[in-house]
Amino acid sequence: FVDLKPEVSEATFRKAFYNFSQGLIDRALSTGWALTRRRPHHGYDSTPPAQTWLLTTLFRDAVQAKACWDFIEGRDSEFAPLHDTLNRQVTNATFALYDDVPVGEGME
Repeated sequence: FVDLKPEVSEATFRKAFYNFSQGLIDRALSTGWALTRRRPHHGYDSTPPAQTWLLTTLFRDAVQAKACWDFIEGRDSEFAPLHDTLNRQVTNATFALYDDVPVGEGME
């Protein structure tokens, strides 16, 4: 979850997230991505998150997720500028790793 810094346009942010995400996919460190914006709603907002944007990076499995994290932390000279460009545009970041749970699993 993130917010954009006041001086950052949505178009600039979207391009930076696309470049970052595609860079991971090109290196086989991600299988996809999603970018969503919270839309305030009187019914759904019982406990809304503080941030407006949800950035999702998709992984095949825990091994790929760890490889991705290790790669980013390693500050690869070609990729680090993509990561830095994205980071400079956001504030109030919250990071978490979630696992997919197949629909119907454990419901038999």
